[in-house]
Amino acid sequence: NSFAQSGSVYFPDGVYLITSTIVCDEKFISFFGNSVTACVIKFSPGVAGVAFDLRHTVLSANSFAFRNLSIITDFVSAGTAIKITGKLTAASIQVNGADDSLYLENVRVTQTGTGYWTTFLNAINNGGMHLSQVSFDNTVLAAQSNSAVIGILIESPDVRVSLIRTIAA
Repeated sequence: NSFAQSGSVYFPDGVYLITSTIVCDEKFISFFGNSVTACVIKFSPGVAGVAFDLRHTVLSANSFAFRNLSIITDFVSAGTAIKITGKLTAASIQVNGADDSLYLENVRVTQTGTGYWTTFLNAINNGGMHLSQVSFDNTVLAAQSNSAVIGILIESPDVRVSLIRTIAA
């Protein structure tokens, strides 16, 4: 919340526990660590939810970034690791954001114990994504047999939107 518009959050080596959603509404933040093995963000909520909820408007040309870190959960059917939503306006009839409004580089989304993610990445009305060296790992048997488990979900509930600009992986 201390960032006016944008900034970077560096996580030194270690494990960081978050128990509720981190919301970035109109703030473009870069989250980064040293490596996927040394920097771990652990989502352990009381109820299923969203670990990182990223939101931006049609007028924004900035991006969110996650680099060199792991996002894990120990909660069964934890919800969504990263959700990015472009807010459409009444005048907006195109997919929101710049061509690359979400960067994931050297990111691992995984679980520990019997916990697992329902969705790794949910993009709603989002303009584009750049994924490089990204892994999504659900080795828990309950996750593999759960038909609600989705790796990447790209959607638009707005009937005016029929275009996804770019996904580079």
